[in-house]
Amino acid sequence: MGYEFSAADVAFLTSAAGRSALTEVGTLPLTAASRLADVAAARRIVPEYAAAVLETAVLRRKAVAKLSSSDDWLFTDAALQQATPSPVAVHRAERLRGRDVHDVTCSIGADLTVMARVANRCVGSDVDAVRLKMARHNASVAGVDPLLIRADALRPSTRDTVVVADPARRDTSGRRKWRAADLVPPLDDLVDAYRGRELAVKCSPGMDFAMAPWADEIELVSLDGQVREACLWTGSLASVSRRATVLRSNGPEWTITSDEPDDCPVTPVGAWMVDPDGAVVRAGLVRHYAARHGLAQVDPHIAYLTGDRPPPGIRAFEVLEHGHYSEKALRAVLRRHRIGRLEILVRGLNVDPNTLRPRLKLSGDAEGTVVLTRIGHTPTAVLCRAHATT
Repeated sequence: MGYEFSAADVAFLTSAAGRSALTEVGTLPLTAASRLADVAAARRIVPEYAAAVLETAVLRRKAVAKLSSSDDWLFTDAALQQATPSPVAVHRAERLRGRDVHDVTCSIGADLTVMARVANRCVGSDVDAVRLKMARHNASVAGVDPLLIRADALRPSTRDTVVVADPARRDTSGRRKWRAADLVPPLDDLVDAYRGRELAVKCSPGMDFAMAPWADEIELVSLDGQVREACLWTGSLASVSRRATVLRSNGPEWTITSDEPDDCPVTPVGAWMVDPDGAVVRAGLVRHYAARHGLAQVDPHIAYLTGDRPPPGIRAFEVLEHGHYSEKALRAVLRRHRIGRLEILVRGLNVDPNTLRPRLKLSGDAEGTVVLTRIGHTPTAVLCRAHATT
């Protein structure tokens, strides 16, 4: 659990003395190994507010990998963990362009500041007074000026706005919550509070979406190959029942929806294996993706696809050899191909790659990927060579 900031901490951190202390502490190593030395140095630099300054300096370093232009921002540890990565926030904000928007769980303002750039009018509210002060500071740093008010998300304080919400998904120990009733505020209570309003609710991609029958569209979003979030859209904000959006830091983004054709055959393993992006899998759009790219499923219940040509711009797997999977048979195949470095992908079988790898007794100078899956009732191993397609 991170440091608990107070209103006095925020007032100091935004003062000239606080900014100076943050600059000085920001030059420290701030690593796990240097923790004791960093604490001692911070106490010499700013005795009264050492903990707040040190925590802020550490969080700003962590934020660099997640949020753009946040060098001078204020955070809490929990708020930064839940904050939407900037490219994902920008994508969602574009769907709200020109609308009147109320972020009812604005926290420290990571989403709010992005939406404020494109919304017609933008309001942010939070029940936590300290986070709201941080949001006001962060909005000023970002050069936007949303209306900020202290309010309970379950007590509507605006009318005729799109309601954006990001219920807390971790408990006080940092463990994730998966049930809709365990979120803060609880998902059903949130929906009841804004019945008849248009909603955009961010939630965990691992949530059971059957718990949200009110959602008109379920969108799964990945960034650089990692599924980051789901967003549940209602009313005119929704245009399809399911959508997968794939974002890349250095590459084109694309989307696929449930409105597209999903006719794809089931065939034996071909020249290439394709593991669709996790957003596609989680959105239930594997067949739609296969149909778009002329691929086939190797099994109607397994997400791996195959074909003679992989889609462009992905990491695909050229098939070298495949057959019935057993550890003994796989060891023989790997020896024959002189595989000394092996990536193990598993879907549909109860196999732990970390347990399996040492038992394979790898030796050789070649590198490979093995796909372990079930085709029908048959456990199957597909030895591949990975390629970045163009």
